[in-house]
Amino acid sequence: LTNNEGNGIEVGKWLVEQIGNEPIKAVVMSGEIGNIIGEDRRQGTFRGITEAQLAKYGKTDFEVVYQLYFDGWQSDVAQRKFEDVAVSTQDFNCIISESDVATMYCYETLQAMNLPHKVWLISAADGEKNVLKAIQDGQYDATGMNSPTMLGEKAIEVAEKIANGEAVAQTTYTDATCVTQENV
Repeated sequence: LTNNEGNGIEVGKWLVEQIGNEPIKAVVMSGEIGNIIGEDRRQGTFRGITEAQLAKYGKTDFEVVYQLYFDGWQSDVAQRKFEDVAVSTQDFNCIISESDVATMYCYETLQAMNLPHKVWLISAADGEKNVLKAIQDGQYDATGMNSPTMLGEKAIEVAEKIANGEAVAQTTYTDATCVTQENV
């Protein structure tokens, strides 16, 4: 299985490495209320942020200034909802999403807002090709890798172990991976 929580943890830890001791004020974008995969991704990111802040600074300074849901994981709905939030508050320095589909399209809105401060764009999962290109181009900061290739490689690895008579865990996850400009 894809390591949704682990990817979120790695992305959250990476954010703290970049942002340092600056408070994190996040707009959080979630696909659907009660979606287990989305919850794993979001909670993983929160955990990565808070654990990294605790380890490095002995305290947390992480606030969700707005939580929004865009039912159906549709990018156009996510963008419209984010635009509404951005009109009501500009007191955020990070957009955290459970999926690339939401965060990618916030970049255009942020450019139009011409904010005087950096807004970090991170996602717990997907690694879509257009997002990897945006990371390479400096328009997006980090995402967790949710790769069919990685899933296939892990399945082959587990199958080989079973074929060789080795014990394997009942549930096996892909390696958690945070993709940034340094490793895209």
